[in-house]
Amino acid sequence: MEGFSAVVWFIAGVVFFLMEMAVPGFIIFFFGIGAWAVAIATLLGLENMTFQLSIFVVVSLLSLILFRKKSKNIFRGKEKTFEPKDDRKLDEYIQDIRGKKATVTIDIIPGELKGKVEFRGTSWKAEAEEVIKAGTVVEIIGSDNITLKVKPVINNN
Repeated sequence: MEGFSAVVWFIAGVVFFLMEMAVPGFIIFFFGIGAWAVAIATLLGLENMTFQLSIFVVVSLLSLILFRKKSKNIFRGKEKTFEPKDDRKLDEYIQDIRGKKATVTIDIIPGELKGKVEFRGTSWKAEAEEVIKAGTVVEIIGSDNITLKVKPVINNN
């Protein structure tokens, strides 16, 4: 029975690790460590479920308290931030992009702030006075802070 219990705790640990990828906060990871600690204890002969649960809670909470702050930066991805290549301010940069072309990546619907365009490899919030579908090439006609105002490009071919 002890081998089965160890496998269950090991799988529970894997599930906790996978859940950490889906849920932000870097907390569930430490419950995976607790589950693996119990799996090891079970392999060493600990069959009492009360002790198993106690080890799970104690190891999970101790590892959370002791290591979360230190290891949070290791597992956090780098955030991509926009910085102009020279010392210009963002407003000046946005003024320079009027008339430039971008591609809609998420449908733009008037009155909703879900629309996005890709411009120079960066995703920008976008708004327009008409519905514009993803994949459409648009022209940047202005901005409101970091939201670009766009209109569809009309082909005159």
